[in-house]
Amino acid sequence: SFDRLAAALDAAIATRDEARALTAETRLAAVAVPALAGVLGITLIVTEPASAAGVTAPLPASVLGGCAAVAIAGTVIARRLASVR
Repeated sequence: SFDRLAAALDAAIATRDEARALTAETRLAAVAVPALAGVLGITLIVTEPASAAGVTAPLPASVLGGCAAVAIAGTVIARRLASVR
């Protein structure tokens, strides 16, 4: 009947909402940790401009680019794992 259907839909919505609440910290960390690393890197360059001179060489620039790629990939993977549909 319609009452059982409504109850089942309410239960499904409640389960989804609970799952979203349980994964909220993971979703936040997936964005906050790489963002914090970027902010700290920019702060270092702004406060110590001499440190930016070493980053323009090919090898350090490649290493930093690789680190950025890994951070972005980790963010995407963590958000996908923590997503609730």
